[in-house]
Amino acid sequence: MGGSVRRRQLLPPLLAAAALTAVALVPGAAAAPRAPRLPSLPRAPKVIAYDATIDVAGQVVVTAERDTAQDCYPGVDGTLEFEANFELGGPRRTRVTVIDGVVVTAQVAARGGAIHKGTIKAYRETNYCPPSAKTEIPDPACRRHAGKLLVSLGGSISAATPDPDAPAPLTHPVALTLARTGGGTQETNCLGWLSGGFDTRLYRDHSELSVLQSDPGGLVVPLGASDAGFASLKKGRKIVRVIRIGGACKKAEITFAARLATAAAKKSSDCTVKGSILVTVKRTS
Repeated sequence: MGGSVRRRQLLPPLLAAAALTAVALVPGAAAAPRAPRLPSLPRAPKVIAYDATIDVAGQVVVTAERDTAQDCYPGVDGTLEFEANFELGGPRRTRVTVIDGVVVTAQVAARGGAIHKGTIKAYRETNYCPPSAKTEIPDPACRRHAGKLLVSLGGSISAATPDPDAPAPLTHPVALTLARTGGGTQETNCLGWLSGGFDTRLYRDHSELSVLQSDPGGLVVPLGASDAGFASLKKGRKIVRVIRIGGACKKAEITFAARLATAAAKKSSDCTVKGSILVTVKRTS
C-alpha cells in the first residue's frame, strides 16, 4: 500500500521532466523565452554648486608702430596705443557650478566698468614732392569708448580637435571671459593700425585676446586654475590669480604671477602687448 502511494507521488514530476527532455530533443522546438535585457541607465553627472563672489580688475595695452614714410612719396610714421581698462569695482555675487569637471559661473556686470581708448603717441606724414600734387592721407581718428563690463568663468576654449583615443584629462582648465557692451566700436582708420600685426590666438589656443575695441567684443584668457581647485574650495576661502600678458602681438605669452604687475613688452616687433589682470573668487556658502 505505502509503495503504491509513493509511486503515484513520484510519477507527475518524472513525466514532466520527460516531457521537457522530449521538447529539447525535437528539432525546431521553441526554446523557453528569456527575460529582455534592459539598457543600462546613463551615469548621473557629478554636480557641485555654491554661492561666491568674484572681483576683477586689470588692463591690456597694445602699442602699434608703422613706418612707411619716405621722401617724395605718400607714407606715415607713427605710434598708436590701444588700451583696455576694466574693473568690477568690488566683489560681485555669483553662482559657481562644477559639472563633471567643467566650471561655469553666472555672469556679473558693472555699468561703465569697461573702457577702450586709442591714443596717437607720435605721427608724421610724407607725400609727393612739387610739382606733383599731394595725395590725401586720412589721419587716424582714435577715440575713447566706455561700456558695461561683463565677467564670467567657464571651460577653457581650444581650437585644436581633441584626440578621441587620448585618455580623459584628470583636470580641466578654467577660462576668464571679459566683454564690453555699449559705447560703440573704435573708428576704422584707427583700428587699421592693428590689422596685420595683432594675432588674437595666444597661449596654445586657449585664449582670445583683444583690447575691447569692438562693441560688443571681449577677450578670453586662461585663469591659471583648474576645476579641482573650485570643486574643493571651502567656505570662506579664496582663489586668487594674477594673469600677465606680454610680448609681440603675434607671439605674446600668458603667465601667472603672485602679485599684480604689468608684464614687460618685448621690443622685437612693430606690435607689442602688455597687461595684468587680477581675479579673486571667494566661496560664501
